[in-house]
Amino acid sequence: MSVPDVTERKLTWRERLTLSKFMTILVASCIIFSTCLIAYFSITRIYEEKVKDIWALLYLEVENLSIDLQTQIRDRYDPRFSSLRKSLKTKKRLATYLSKDNFNFRLRSGKFQEKLHINELNIMEKLRPQRFYFTVMGDMQLLLRNSLVSSSKHSGQKLFMLEIWPVNISSFIPIKSSRLVHTVLYVLNKAGSLLHRNNKEITQGSVLKRPLVKHFIKSNYERAQSQIVNKDGEKIFGFYFEVPQTNVVVFAETSRMNALSEAYKIMVRFAILGLGVLIFSILFVNIFLGSIKRGLRDLISHTNIIAKGKFKDFKFATSFGEISILSTRFSQMSRGLMQRDKTINNLLIERVNRIKLESSLEIAKSLQENFLPDQGTIKNDILELNFHYKSMEKVGGDWLQFHIFEETGEAIVAIGDISGHGPGASMFTAVVSAEFDRFIEQGDPNLIGEFIASLNRRVLRFGKSKWMVTFQVLSYLSKERKLKVYNFGHVPPFMMAKHFKKAKLVQIPSNPLGLEENVDIKFKEFEVKDSVDLTLYTDCLIEAENRQGKRFKKSKLLKIVEEIQSIDGKRGLNKILQQWTKFHSESEIDDDLCLIKIRFL
Repeated sequence: MSVPDVTERKLTWRERLTLSKFMTILVASCIIFSTCLIAYFSITRIYEEKVKDIWALLYLEVENLSIDLQTQIRDRYDPRFSSLRKSLKTKKRLATYLSKDNFNFRLRSGKFQEKLHINELNIMEKLRPQRFYFTVMGDMQLLLRNSLVSSSKHSGQKLFMLEIWPVNISSFIPIKSSRLVHTVLYVLNKAGSLLHRNNKEITQGSVLKRPLVKHFIKSNYERAQSQIVNKDGEKIFGFYFEVPQTNVVVFAETSRMNALSEAYKIMVRFAILGLGVLIFSILFVNIFLGSIKRGLRDLISHTNIIAKGKFKDFKFATSFGEISILSTRFSQMSRGLMQRDKTINNLLIERVNRIKLESSLEIAKSLQENFLPDQGTIKNDILELNFHYKSMEKVGGDWLQFHIFEETGEAIVAIGDISGHGPGASMFTAVVSAEFDRFIEQGDPNLIGEFIASLNRRVLRFGKSKWMVTFQVLSYLSKERKLKVYNFGHVPPFMMAKHFKKAKLVQIPSNPLGLEENVDIKFKEFEVKDSVDLTLYTDCLIEAENRQGKRFKKSKLLKIVEEIQSIDGKRGLNKILQQWTKFHSESEIDDDLCLIKIRFL
């Protein structure tokens, strides 16, 4: 059977539109579309953020200018800052007036009219003491300061003293900021008098008609910013700021184009950068598609050879996608097998690492067990101690220890709960245990305070306020029959004796160790008339929840403590554990548990 030679017939347009050309057009279109889309959203975002920044910066500049104006007026003309005034060249007062009613003023000193009424000052408001007022009288700008003084002639009666200086407010407003160079700036007092301008188009007759001034008059704000439209329809950024302790309002206007000139520059730069990225991407894609084109040419050439009935081991150029699948099926299978072997090796490595981790945790568990007393009952002439310890993981964060000083006959029992659980918490049990051993080696039970302070410093140093330890210490002086209970953020113990009607909860409000540099040593002292039982525990005993979300409450534990008072320590401890286990039988416990039952004899 003969095979037709497809190379001899005329190719259709679909065949002339090769896959490489189609992919080039498609990828280039996607790059152009995605670049334009990203550029649009990015430029829009930059523009919005820049508008916010410009608003904030210009408002800040106007605010700084106004505050600077207030500071200069205060430093030059306020007598409370007389030490500053001596170093400045301040004009002498034009006149000083006195008044009883703050309306009619009589000349006290200076060269000005003998009598002066408040309406002649053109300030349109009542003068308040310790404030400055700018006004215009004729061709003169005046600065007024009103204050209360005592009259020696009228037995200390309070009079209003009005001081007047000739000023030029323009001398107080130098333009220091480059952002305000192209800004229209003008200053009015609250009566509408024009005190300063940096644009000749602003006059006394036209200033009150400006949209920004109208906005100030209508609003009740002392300072604000607003976008307005001027008479030419141009969008303007406007700001006004009422200078504190004066009747002066600073107005600033700048065109939107001027304000956002930097934003437009950034947008142009971004557009140029986007265009460069687009051109580079198209060139890179063409280079990338070159290998696909070579693979397609090889595939077509080898297909023509096969169509002529010639078979051999073909060599294909490196390509991608379906072309690579068609030309290198065996290579793909080989890569799949290699990937499978790699996965198996990774699983084996992971298993080895898990075994190593479990081995390390076993070693850590063995070391932590050395920090704890042996499980079982400890009984002598001073005390009978039983305890139960169970960590949530291999290692835990609960700790307990005891010691009896043979010379003094004093027994020390300590319990601690490190925040968290697992390996991290177990490391801190080593710190606690080491500090306790150091305290015991000193041989002096009276050094409990120093032991606690040292332990607090250690936890604070290593934990850096992220880890903490709740701690509780019992000190029993068998000869004096006295018991001291120290507590540092730990859950309160239960105390029970034969002569008690019911069990007591020994509450000592305090903070855990490792939070602050200094620790407040708090304890309670009890006289032991007869043997006394104490139940110590960590918060897991009362905070763990069952499947119904209920906790093993202190009240329930209190009843059990009262019931086991007549039972020996080991059985009493087991009864607490049985009741607690039964309560949480169907729920998982996610914390370490430590329970101690002590009877001081």
